[in-house]
Amino acid sequence: MDDTTKIKNDTGLFGVSGWRLVVLFVAVWTLLALIQSARWYHWYNMWQEETVVPWCQALAWGFGEWYLWGLFSLVIVYLTRRITFDRSNWLRSLALHGVLAVIFSVAHIFLYTLGHHVSRSLSAETEPPGTTFAKLLETFMTSRILDAVLIYFLIAFVLYALTYYRRLRLEELRRADLQTRLARAQLESLKGQLHPHFLFNSLNAVTALIHSDPEAADRMVTRLSELLRVAIDSAEVPEVTLREEIEFVRTYLDIQKTRFGDRLRVQLDIAEECLDAMVPNLMLQPLVENAVIHGVTPRSGSGTVSIDACRRENTLAVRVSDDGPGVPAGHDPYSGNGVGLKNTNERLRQLYGESAQLKFDSNDGVGLAVTIGIPYRLETQET
Repeated sequence: MDDTTKIKNDTGLFGVSGWRLVVLFVAVWTLLALIQSARWYHWYNMWQEETVVPWCQALAWGFGEWYLWGLFSLVIVYLTRRITFDRSNWLRSLALHGVLAVIFSVAHIFLYTLGHHVSRSLSAETEPPGTTFAKLLETFMTSRILDAVLIYFLIAFVLYALTYYRRLRLEELRRADLQTRLARAQLESLKGQLHPHFLFNSLNAVTALIHSDPEAADRMVTRLSELLRVAIDSAEVPEVTLREEIEFVRTYLDIQKTRFGDRLRVQLDIAEECLDAMVPNLMLQPLVENAVIHGVTPRSGSGTVSIDACRRENTLAVRVSDDGPGVPAGHDPYSGNGVGLKNTNERLRQLYGESAQLKFDSNDGVGLAVTIGIPYRLETQET
């Protein structure tokens, strides 16, 4: 489920909606009713020696009291949505809730007292002599009005808290969705730069051979068409297995071997457990291309391009190196005009954030090694 779907489905209470919300609503008020029923039963039968209240009576009072608040809470939900709090109106909103708290509390006590009086009149036990509805209402009104007001404010506070929580949650989801869409767009843009960049360099290699060695140029064009077909087929895939990436790079190196012949040597040292790990699509090609251009092309003799991969706990480490002239001390590998290294670094940051590492090593100006560290994750694992 993507973030857009989550935003659409994130309704109700803590993401709960429909019949689940109804069940949760009833469960909360039922729990409070059971607690109050136990309090009524204990109070009458332990402290009122002249009065005996059976469990059914206590349950009727407890459920009557809190289910009535449950019904009132449905109206309070509507009111909290209409009465908002901000810097300009918070005092007016608070005063309005104060008035509503008194109104709801009086209404609740009146209805509860009526139910309490009727239930005692219909039961085997009657009210103590001289107890009328008016007297009982006066007793409950004076003893329970503050509790009722506090209950109203507590319900309103919980509803406001849940409303603001949901707004924050939806805002977080919208921001995450926006960032995801932006990251995808940037990734597609970065990957789109690689294709013409790679094609331009490959066509230059074909041009260099087309007159001096037509057969080699023909083989290079054939391999190039295979390479482009694979690149186009996987254009929409952000990640592939290291096995697939290595096969793609092999094809690219076959093209370069057609150009350089025995001058280009290739060494592969890939740990078996790394072959099924996921890596960014076209991650290695610009690094290998950079090694060929700067490690083999300037030399009259042969040069070696090495690709190594191993797992270091939860990190996949992939290293591309050459034995060419390397870079001078203090030189910034990003300072050139090429897009390969810059592009690869940007894509790693987009896909893995701070979990990605890309570093350069040069031993006293002899050879350059580029090491990439990304989270080790198999194709079957969730992102």
